[in-house]
Amino acid sequence: MNSFKKHYSRTLKSALGLLLVLPQLCIAQEPAHPIVQQVEFKKDTLNIGNYGTKGDGQLLNTASINQTIHTCSEHGGGLVLIPAGIWLTGPIEMQSNVNLHLKRDAVLLFTKDFDQYKLVESNIHLSKSNTRTAKKISQFIAGSTDKCLTIKN
Repeated sequence: MNSFKKHYSRTLKSALGLLLVLPQLCIAQEPAHPIVQQVEFKKDTLNIGNYGTKGDGQLLNTASINQTIHTCSEHGGGLVLIPAGIWLTGPIEMQSNVNLHLKRDAVLLFTKDFDQYKLVESNIHLSKSNTRTAKKISQFIAGSTDKCLTIKN
């Protein structure tokens, strides 16, 4: 056998061996899933409809929704129910131990009136070494800890 055939034969064997081993090396491992702890809330339910709100898409309900959340949190937490309707609102401030629950056909419609939203400072990262501070509007739904948002489908 001349040297070309020997080299070609060795190369072909190496390639075939790699093809047999490669699929075993590329077997996908199961991705790690985060551990999610079940959150428990008190069984108390406060319906925003009992706090002066109107789900017509016209009346601004921000104060009433936030008052319902505040009342629920002050009494140790529970569920704040958003029933079916179109609930016009500004920013919602979640509080501890409150589950804000939207029923089927409930829509939180956030107002286009930017005066309803606070301006907050934020960092804008233009590059790894260039960060600037700027103001932006607050989040639609904000809060700290022990809160939850659920939607009935």
